[in-house]
Amino acid sequence: MGLLIHDLSPGEWKKISSDYNGWDIVTCGDGIHPCFGCSS
Repeated sequence: MGLLIHDLSPGEWKKISSDYNGWDIVTCGDGIHPCFGCSS
């Protein structure tokens, strides 16, 4: 198992998604935000 963070288009993701079965997937539509730092 692994973690994949990507910003691929749906078409690009469809081409490779089967290689990542069982992985945790985070896409740009999942609310990725810049780091605010540990003291926020």
